[in-house]
Amino acid sequence: MEKIKLQKTPLMRGKKHILFLLRLGILSLLFLYFGNLLMAERWTTWEVKVVEPPVSRLAQVATFFSNLESKNLGACHNGLLANSSYCGLVDCMWSTKTNSIVSFVPYKVGGTVGMLRCANQRLPVKGQLPQRLGSPVEVSFVLPVHNSPVMAAEVLLELFLTASEAESAEFVVVNDGSSQDMTPLVRQIQFLKDFFGTRIAYISNTKRSGFSKACKKGVRAAVGQYIALINSDLYVTPGWLYSLLSTVKDGALVAGPLMLTSESLISEAGGIVFSDASAANYGRFQTLDHRHLYARTVDYISAACILFSKDTFTWLGEFDEQFGAGYYEDTDLGMRVKSSSGRVTYQPSSVVVHDEGKTLGDDSNPNKQALMAENKEKFYRKWITSALPQQCPPGTPLDVAARRARYPHMLWVDDIVPEPDRDSGSLRLFQILKSLVGDGFDVVFQGMTGRHDGLKYESRLRHVGVDVREVTGKLPPLRASDGRCLFNVVVIARRYIFARVIDAVESACPGVPVIFDTVDVHFLREIRMYLTDKGRERYSTEEAMRALNEDAGAQAIRQMMELELSFVRRSAATIVVSTAEHDIIKKLVPEANLHIVSNVHVPYDTPDALDCERRAEVLFVGNMNHDPNVDALRWWFSSVVPLLQSWGTEVMLNIVGANEYTKLLPVLQGTNASWYRFHGYTTAPELDKMHSRVKLLVAPLRFGAGVKGKVLEAVMHRLPVVATTIAAEGLSLRNGTDCLIADTAHDFASAVQRLLTDCGAWRKFSGASIHRISSLFAPGRAEASFMDLVRTLDLRQGVRRCKG
Repeated sequence: MEKIKLQKTPLMRGKKHILFLLRLGILSLLFLYFGNLLMAERWTTWEVKVVEPPVSRLAQVATFFSNLESKNLGACHNGLLANSSYCGLVDCMWSTKTNSIVSFVPYKVGGTVGMLRCANQRLPVKGQLPQRLGSPVEVSFVLPVHNSPVMAAEVLLELFLTASEAESAEFVVVNDGSSQDMTPLVRQIQFLKDFFGTRIAYISNTKRSGFSKACKKGVRAAVGQYIALINSDLYVTPGWLYSLLSTVKDGALVAGPLMLTSESLISEAGGIVFSDASAANYGRFQTLDHRHLYARTVDYISAACILFSKDTFTWLGEFDEQFGAGYYEDTDLGMRVKSSSGRVTYQPSSVVVHDEGKTLGDDSNPNKQALMAENKEKFYRKWITSALPQQCPPGTPLDVAARRARYPHMLWVDDIVPEPDRDSGSLRLFQILKSLVGDGFDVVFQGMTGRHDGLKYESRLRHVGVDVREVTGKLPPLRASDGRCLFNVVVIARRYIFARVIDAVESACPGVPVIFDTVDVHFLREIRMYLTDKGRERYSTEEAMRALNEDAGAQAIRQMMELELSFVRRSAATIVVSTAEHDIIKKLVPEANLHIVSNVHVPYDTPDALDCERRAEVLFVGNMNHDPNVDALRWWFSSVVPLLQSWGTEVMLNIVGANEYTKLLPVLQGTNASWYRFHGYTTAPELDKMHSRVKLLVAPLRFGAGVKGKVLEAVMHRLPVVATTIAAEGLSLRNGTDCLIADTAHDFASAVQRLLTDCGAWRKFSGASIHRISSLFAPGRAEASFMDLVRTLDLRQGVRRCKG
């Protein structure tokens, strides 16, 4: 194999003896679960094959991530300056055919395998940069150390490599009376200071004070807004810090990661405390599955890796020094958070590897066992009259105890996992599920159909605390071991999913309320399409319903309506998205428990938006697999554009929409290519930019149901809209005030021409009623509507807390 020579970056020039590996490689098959989550979306995946001899725990990976753009491969040692016993070299072979690293060979030097990986080279960013004088520090990494200097040096380097996930960072290393020679750690610290200008404080205790006191000393010396406590036997992975920071910023007082062993088994997936003061690490030594892959409220997080704001730690009174030598200091902190009505959150999208026991020994260590027993008794005496009686009794199944903090238990069944950046209905569902978790619900989501990129969206839901089950085409288990339903309420979305699963739900969960989320009323859309196909351009909802009941050609739609209404009757409550649908169903099923839970939208900040005179083009947004969207474009090109052309108005339509445009091809064939530009699926940032560049959005829908998120998105971007009555239905938009509404080709073309040619009119409709409309579709409004629905239901059936 040809060796790749080490190449000097600008940082390396002149550093004759320093070859530093900017290692962004990372751990284990676990990231098959989290590869696209949040930060991970910014990382490119590279395939790696480990070649003998075996390498250290952090090099034994099947996948690792890099956010580097350069294809310039390099290999460097782990930063311990000229200490050759810790320096290793790596051979990498770059495959131009597969764009991947296909081999990884470490070399043993001086008896030690270095913590080395092949990586692209880049300059430091954000938290890796020197701290500017007078500027705030976002994160302080506090690293208490007792002996094991090489491991501590490796951990410090791993922290530095992921510090780019914070806006700014510092490092506080507390040497707690080590008896070993700490030169390797000191050299690593000096290297980072000299080479990168890293802000590192090194505190050395003359004698050992214990874990709690060492942590407190480090926290008090730290100046960061947030504190990340890290054991010196713990290795972090890319994305770990970003995930914990986002969790704390979202309301958790304390957050901690999924901890794995070096064998990729679970070390800890959140801590459980029982009423006798005994504690358990959930998932310990198990392999990962859905139970461990979603954020949960837990009793405590191990202080081996924990993040909180410095103000929170001070307000809580720091670690109780009676647990000073280690064990139960973190459990006690968790109890104090819960007693103050705060939240301790386990966040599995943050992943670390814990070589536990390297500081205090493994579980068989008699000193460790004695210390745990002593501190357990102290903890029991402290909390026996307050928090402990509220915990599950010992012997409670761990799977039950792990979920006790959230109640009631809800199952939500839908077609696919919501894709909030692809359609407004998904955004609505994502916000509802997130708010339910925030209100204390234990939510299980079961998608019945898989998608090729579903993993990314599953990860997003798990990050906010939803237990997303694997798509198997079946429901998850519905009954506990004693025959009771595992859920207190079941939500089923869409008529075809309801038809598929309702019998199984009613059989396994008798008495448990079922909620039917219509998403949109299908029979209403079908009768409107029927009338459109018959050439009707204008008709009211009343006329559509009359045709549904009287027209002989609408018999199949009537049967569809009866089936859909039977689902309403079988449900304890039914969700619709607009007042129009509410009124229709209420007339047909007067006894129905109906609730409007509409879409969720917020105003967008558009500082780079072009002014009217610099805009010229038109935007259409819609899923290309959706018949109303295809028909809308057909009508636009066949009826509206020719009128505009005859009036001398040139128009370019930008077509944006997910999925293949096979259905659209017949529409586009024969259409002048200068009339349209097809973009396909675009990311949310790309669509935001398009909203700030085009002159108006058109929504020429002639049939459909529900509310049209594309119209609201445009309004929230302060983009004028021309829409049909169908497209504006349920949005509370006023014609001539908030937008222009037109239903004939002539009126629609006239409205488009007006906004294209009259900047005075354009400015009138640009953000005219954004505050009123945004208040109607704010996230809190949908949440409040759903909680109003829940309050009408009896949730006493099914499992209870601490009962399995």
